[in-house]
Amino acid sequence: MWPLILLGVAFVAVIAAVELKESMKRMSLVFTEVLQGDREFVLNIGLAEGRDYFGCISDKPLKEYLVMGKATTEAARLSDLGNNGSIWSTKSLITRLNKNDRMRVGYGIMSRQANAKQLLEKRFSLIEDLLDDDKERSLQFNDIRESIVTEILNIP
Repeated sequence: MWPLILLGVAFVAVIAAVELKESMKRMSLVFTEVLQGDREFVLNIGLAEGRDYFGCISDKPLKEYLVMGKATTEAARLSDLGNNGSIWSTKSLITRLNKNDRMRVGYGIMSRQANAKQLLEKRFSLIEDLLDDDKERSLQFNDIRESIVTEILNIP
């Protein structure tokens, strides 16, 4: 357990995302091994920073809430970019980490050169450079295609 009071908000968000990813792995393991389920549980996570609107839009006894803004849109699209339970973050969130926290977080971009994958640690990429030739899928990222991102891998 991390002493959250001593950490910055950005690092708390990264910790929460990594812990959520690990919780999903444990839940999936229980489902597949104990309950003999045939599906793996995964949750793709997107992290972005910024000031967005959060508020109540109903005066009825049952309240409805709304969250909207650039960071919310970026985070939602980043979760769409992910697969197999990956965590994607904007560069702006990573740069909000202090130097020590940034060094503790494992992040980078998987390079696909000549049919081989290689992890480029502590690197970022434009979203448009990560998209494949699937035009339909690429269209959903038009509003953030020039965002600079990285995949968060772990916190050792």
